[in-house]
Amino acid sequence: MEIDQLEVGSGKYLHSLAVLPISFLSEQCDRLAGLCEQTGIDDHYRNLFASSVWVYPMHAYVALVHDRLGAPVAQAVWSYQRNMLDEADAGAGVSMESAFMLIDKALKLDDLRMDGPDADRYELPEARVALALLQGLPESPHYSSHNDALHGKFRKIHMQAEECLAHCLSRARAELLAACGELFTSNQVRH
Repeated sequence: MEIDQLEVGSGKYLHSLAVLPISFLSEQCDRLAGLCEQTGIDDHYRNLFASSVWVYPMHAYVALVHDRLGAPVAQAVWSYQRNMLDEADAGAGVSMESAFMLIDKALKLDDLRMDGPDADRYELPEARVALALLQGLPESPHYSSHNDALHGKFRKIHMQAEECLAHCLSRARAELLAACGELFTSNQVRH
């Protein structure tokens, strides 16, 4: 049975939509995260890159489902995904959701005008997301807890790591959406 023959609200269809990006990223994560090694980025960033090339494309995928199939379907797909992630690793769904919030905040900066000598660097969404993940994910060497922020303690971000992470995020997002995007063409999706 083809995907366009399944009803959008069926559990089988929702499960298929949920599994697709997880399967893709499971197969491609090491290659995508390995881009940092090609540029001589320190090994301390390995876990951050591995996490980031999961969370950003997954965020983009859920946004795609939302745009094409609506909020209820996107919420159901995310619920399936969260349960799958938690089954594989307890707490992974909550961690992913926290990362989604960091990404949402970084993407909302589109409405803000950034000033200063580095403002041009943050015009691309992936650059803002990279900075947010470098500061906000606990596996980052530049992680700043809420208490650090309250006390003005910020770690200086390694610019090369930030640029490389932005590149990896962009590539991971593009590859996932290219692999999954055809499912959402208007002639295949029935509401």
